[in-house]
Amino acid sequence: MHTAEYADPRSPGQRVAVPAMLATRPVCTSELFSLYRQTVAPAPGLLLMAIPKRVLGRAVDRNQVRRIARESWRAVRGPQCSQAILLRLKRRPQRFEGLPRGALKQLWRLEIDRLMQRWQQLADTHGPRR
Repeated sequence: MHTAEYADPRSPGQRVAVPAMLATRPVCTSELFSLYRQTVAPAPGLLLMAIPKRVLGRAVDRNQVRRIARESWRAVRGPQCSQAILLRLKRRPQRFEGLPRGALKQLWRLEIDRLMQRWQQLADTHGPRR
């Protein structure tokens, strides 16, 4: 269980409580990921990621997922985004085992893009949530 808060260096005094985010229901989920959100003050939106080592053992794979998530986040968030988003990898991807690196990257990107687009649709429809 996460016990720390995240302090954003871009906006001093602004904190995002990771345990509080994980205690709520995910905003959207996919086969492998859960997406949690929390509204932050007028600070710019944040992307937090929880990609555990026990789920993805190789650092190369964890870094690749993080890179793809950041690219997807930049594509969907608006300039007025005031939400902290926590992307959490829930379980080991069994169906991705043994795939070449290029195909694996495409599958990660597809799943994360779909999840981020679903979040964006919900954010546009329902507005901010605390």
